[in-house]
Amino acid sequence: MSSGWSTWPVVLMPYNLPPLLCMKQPFMILSLLIPGKHAPGNDIDVYLEPLIDELKQLWSEGIVTYDAHLKESFRLRAILLWTINDFPAYANLSGYSTKGKCACPVCGPEFEALQLPHSRKSCYWFNRRWLPLSHKYRKLSAKFDGTVEKRMKPRQLTGTEIVQLLEGFPKVVFGKKRYSKFSPLRVRDYLKSKRPLKRKRKVRKMQVEEEDQKLPRGWTKFSIFFQLPYWQNLKIRHNLDVMHIEKNICDNIVSTLLQDANKSKDDLRARQDLTALNIRNDLQAQDVGLKKLKLPPSRVTLTNEQMQRFCEILKSVKSPDGYSANISNNVQVQERKLLGLKTHDYHVLLHQLLPVAIRNNMDKEASKIIIEYCGFFRKLCSKVIDVDEFKKLEAEVRVTLCNMEVIFPPSFFTVMVHLTQHLAREARIAGPVTYRWMYPIERYLGSMKHNVRNRARPEGSIAEGYVANECFIFASRYMRQKKTTAQVPDKERKREKYPRSLLEQIHAYVLENLDMFADYRRRHLEKLKNETTGRNAAHNIQKRHRKEFSDWLRFDVSI
Repeated sequence: MSSGWSTWPVVLMPYNLPPLLCMKQPFMILSLLIPGKHAPGNDIDVYLEPLIDELKQLWSEGIVTYDAHLKESFRLRAILLWTINDFPAYANLSGYSTKGKCACPVCGPEFEALQLPHSRKSCYWFNRRWLPLSHKYRKLSAKFDGTVEKRMKPRQLTGTEIVQLLEGFPKVVFGKKRYSKFSPLRVRDYLKSKRPLKRKRKVRKMQVEEEDQKLPRGWTKFSIFFQLPYWQNLKIRHNLDVMHIEKNICDNIVSTLLQDANKSKDDLRARQDLTALNIRNDLQAQDVGLKKLKLPPSRVTLTNEQMQRFCEILKSVKSPDGYSANISNNVQVQERKLLGLKTHDYHVLLHQLLPVAIRNNMDKEASKIIIEYCGFFRKLCSKVIDVDEFKKLEAEVRVTLCNMEVIFPPSFFTVMVHLTQHLAREARIAGPVTYRWMYPIERYLGSMKHNVRNRARPEGSIAEGYVANECFIFASRYMRQKKTTAQVPDKERKREKYPRSLLEQIHAYVLENLDMFADYRRRHLEKLKNETTGRNAAHNIQKRHRKEFSDWLRFDVSI
């Protein structure tokens, strides 16, 4: 509700429901509500202890539960498959830091980023490591970072290896000293401590002992989830959130193409990085005198006319009702900017609109690479997963990222772009991303915010609203005579809402477009040609075909 308050709900989603229902709000379980006003950070393990104890019980002993359909009791057991979270929360839950040079939690410390001197950013662009050793890109040094790539891809640690790596270290002491001695919320006598040691050599000795006890590089704690007996055997424990990855990547591409002064990845500092790395001499900033630098155009540099045309295409977009927001309202054609886009707007822009807007509007090779990258996300978000196809998709995106290294500067390759390497693998193991991304969670958080009436005590308002909503849902499921929003939709009742004329149009559309009826459509057209004569015979045949084909197929033909 404000920038000074951070409340963390922990929500459980049961996957043993039908796919239509398992990610819907009436079936989500608010198991914990971590109060603010500060985010818990790594101390989230303290709040998760009751939930972990219940999950242990559900795995080992189970809970006696009554089955209303079979009218008998059974022992209910459950397993926690994975966590769904954004990237900053990934560090708090997994215990691996997602900041700095080794920010990829999948690759671990084996994949180290390059620190750019002028942009002051970490560059994760060594994508050739994932290619086969015989691939031609490994030897092309001039187009990439100026070196021949001989390294293999980083090896991902298994759960057993993580346990063996971290279990020997002492437990992390949780807690933060947030309050001053004058704050009424401070812990009593927390400032009282032992007298400091006077002799410096003893202090140095203690510091050496503390350094010996530090966790391995990249790790901040031994996650509490490893207390679950099955956690180390899972192939995927924490999901990479596709929703925020798409948003950040699409924002980077659009800002670079439109040369946004604040967000562009192809600015003066990016060109100075090329000079510092001694690569791509044709794109380095050129000194033209009078303390002015000229930036040569790159493949992703659009002219003012091309940027104007790009914005005009997005301004003319009209989407169906309920498909997306009206993106044309967020386009400023004269200023050549896109402002106020939501996360789902970036999703639609990356999947559908961006390939159309850049086609025939920029360098052909660069547009082809960007369109391939957009096509990867479109295939990734499909509702049906074919393992063989996703293995090919995983190999294709590696080549696509290498091609993007040729046209984009190093500052473009943030950690979000690097995480694209691992998305196809996770989808191949865990299934469609629609059951593992943050869209349902964000909508659920929005409904919680609407329950807040007292901003001084937001957790109390959320808890009270959640209990009231649960009671309403429980009661409404037994009110069969009345229709409520919480009831499971009935297919027969939904059909009665549509008028007869609309159903006939839908039926005719299906008959006209399915391949299995192609032979019958041809036979009906031949029949009408023999019966229809006159000046406008062709027009009348098509008109009669659309009007009479359904009845002819139903009554005159035996299928």
